[in-house]
Amino acid sequence: MDFDIDTQIKLARPYLWLAYPLLTVIIIIISFSYLIGNSNSLLTRIGQANQKIQTNIKLKAILEAKLGVLKSVTDDVLTERLKEQAQFLPLEREIWTAISGLRTVGDLKSFYNSGNQAITVEYKVENSLVLQKLLEKIDELKPLMSVTGVSYGAKKARLEIDVAFEPLAKLNPELDKPLPNLPK
Repeated sequence: MDFDIDTQIKLARPYLWLAYPLLTVIIIIISFSYLIGNSNSLLTRIGQANQKIQTNIKLKAILEAKLGVLKSVTDDVLTERLKEQAQFLPLEREIWTAISGLRTVGDLKSFYNSGNQAITVEYKVENSLVLQKLLEKIDELKPLMSVTGVSYGAKKARLEIDVAFEPLAKLNPELDKPLPNLPK
């Protein structure tokens, strides 16, 4: 039996119309298996992107609430809250906290407690520009500290700084009260 291509085509011609629908079904099945079956599929990536969007929306809402709280607070309110909370800390701890904050500002040479709410500190400064930058950095520490006096000379500057703390009253009944709630 000889193989004749013309006769084979004549026999297959009535069924040739099935090739297009059959090829279409095969392509649909392959595409569907890639979408569903693969772990790195498009649906998995869409789900992960949707989770990121949802967490970012929640984070945005939290940050907007915190921004609203921050916008509503003024320096006077913060100073009052700081003074209220300062009553609960011993004076020695507050001085060391203030000194550690002042050490981050510049080259601190010496310090001493010059009063109830005042500290006198000496900084090593080369010129008046360094002093100006030092005062600007201390000004950023408001409302915790404010400079009340400056004396400058011989490559050092002596600053008198009021610190926002008050000594503990020895027999203060208010010390037994719980700390006031602050916005989170």
